[in-house]
Amino acid sequence: MQLTKPNNLLGNWITTKEENQIALTMSEKRIGQFDRVDMEALVDILAQWRLMLGVTSDTTQEELIFITQFIYDNYKHLTLADVKMAKDWTIMGKIDVGFVTQKTFSSYYISRSINAFEEEKRRIINDIDAKKERYEMRKAIDNPVKPPPEERMKSFQEHIVTMYQSYHEGNDPYDIGDMVYNWMKEVKIAVPNQTDIHAAMIYATEKMREYKSDKLKEKTKISIDGDKSDENMKKKFARSYIRNKIFEKYPLSSIISKIMIEQFKK
Repeated sequence: MQLTKPNNLLGNWITTKEENQIALTMSEKRIGQFDRVDMEALVDILAQWRLMLGVTSDTTQEELIFITQFIYDNYKHLTLADVKMAKDWTIMGKIDVGFVTQKTFSSYYISRSINAFEEEKRRIINDIDAKKERYEMRKAIDNPVKPPPEERMKSFQEHIVTMYQSYHEGNDPYDIGDMVYNWMKEVKIAVPNQTDIHAAMIYATEKMREYKSDKLKEKTKISIDGDKSDENMKKKFARSYIRNKIFEKYPLSSIISKIMIEQFKK
């Protein structure tokens, strides 16, 4: 079953140019899908980056190609716009790459820059997700009429596709109101046994420890559906673990096949 991934980050909750740039990258061509023309564009960006840094030593075309190959091998999930923003934000000092010499243009410098960019990008995406959730909650209060079952089914299907693909891109997608987790239990895809529950609680305990660290508090805008008590946060993390295990175990088509129109006629 071939489904087009919707860009669910875009919407009226976007309020800045920066947020819009980041949101747009979610539906752009990934480096892992680049053809020869795209790779040449990537080489051009790296050449611009080197010039803007004012590197004093000579960098040959061969060295630029080696660095481009390094990016292709290690950052297939990013887009050309991601690399350009990493370049701009590093040079402007928006992101901190730590102490890395700029006298030479190297894969090490590039990796430090891109890693710092990705950290900032995750923070911005978390902000967008939180604003989207607040927007949708306000919209639901202002317009409580339920859409037709067919529309709700399609929306839910798109939501699962987005979460599934986001997880397999290395993210931990946020499940508003545990909607997907509860549906998995209802259709009996998720039937955790004692071993699963034990592993989920260990995972939740570790995530709680991370969340309570000052660094994660600063960079994460997670909302536990209005209740931020330790108990409910731990449950949220445990459910996330179970849901992600389902995403690991089953292909997307198998999960999507469990969505039936009858589930949305209640």
